[in-house]
Amino acid sequence: MAKRMSMTLSYPHENASELAGVNQLYRVERVKNSTGYKPLELLPKSVVDDLCRHSGWDVSIEPVKQ
Repeated sequence: MAKRMSMTLSYPHENASELAGVNQLYRVERVKNSTGYKPLELLPKSVVDDLCRHSGWDVSIEPVKQ
């Protein structure tokens, strides 16, 4: 049986470059059983939506700690 991948994200993070109109991003805090993403990487909502739909991923989202 394949290991399940998991990721913890924090939200929201401002996108200083305003790429493609995306102004709030999710930041990768922790990843388990994958090298496809790295801690502190910023992801747009479309990528997070795909990960949430993918049956191989468990995705948790936490508010940004202030």
